[in-house]
Amino acid sequence: MLNFKRNFSLKNFNTFGVNVQANYFINVKKIEEIQKIYYKYPYIPKLPLGNGSNVLFLRNYYNGIVMKIGFKGIIVMKEYDSQVIVKAFSGENWEKFVIWTIKKGFSGLENLSFIPGTVGASPIQNIGAYGSEVKDTLLEVQVYDTNNGQIRIFTKEECKLEYRHSFFKQTHVKNNFLILSVSFLLKKKITN
Repeated sequence: MLNFKRNFSLKNFNTFGVNVQANYFINVKKIEEIQKIYYKYPYIPKLPLGNGSNVLFLRNYYNGIVMKIGFKGIIVMKEYDSQVIVKAFSGENWEKFVIWTIKKGFSGLENLSFIPGTVGASPIQNIGAYGSEVKDTLLEVQVYDTNNGQIRIFTKEECKLEYRHSFFKQTHVKNNFLILSVSFLLKKKITN
């Protein structure tokens, strides 16, 4: 069962602290919940929300469903001699994820610490700092296709990552894909 809240204040869900009301609000923690929302409510506008650090509400009411993306988890998918593939779900806090990789001895994301937001937002914006960008380590992105209900994988090349831009920001595909998880190819620190 979907647990919607009605006329819910988003004041604590955006970094500007704007007290906008959402007609419907739900904290989604499973991919199946996303699938149900898009299947049962195809004509109601939907707004996926991470940490709200890149959102500015201009009206005091959102007449649709605000979906707080709460998918959590970090998985080491494969380990090689000098590299590792790490998959992080979209609702993971970006800063905490970067700290986790550093503590594990995996390198490649350390220059991207202190960037607000979630893992799911990182490939959309191709976040970057100090000469590093997400595109330097991104391997693939798992998405939910809002048009047909399918789960797809986008390779790094298909994401078309450029300076603060990606395929997902292009006007003709905006809102067609909801990011579920992101996989990164990181280096393992060599210890003697």
